[in-house]
Amino acid sequence: MLSAYNTQILDDTVIKIRVVLIYKPFIDVFYNADTGNCSYALIEDAARIFGADNAFIGWHIHPFDDPSQHIPSSEITFADFLKAVEEHA
Repeated sequence: MLSAYNTQILDDTVIKIRVVLIYKPFIDVFYNADTGNCSYALIEDAARIFGADNAFIGWHIHPFDDPSQHIPSSEITFADFLKAVEEHA
């Protein structure tokens, strides 16, 4: 599933990790230490096709069938996110 990854420290408190998958899409992970906000997004053809984050309204999912939705959820770990991506693939 994993092909490569790239880590960028955007400033003193924000990090971005891009995980490139074997079957073309990639996952972007953002974490802001100041706010505690974290987001995971599966990107394909320059569009989010699945996501999860805790920005603005607390933890929620942007589901595969309609990534524009915000479905409340409990905290989602990166391992949970990867598992959902693997199950969908």
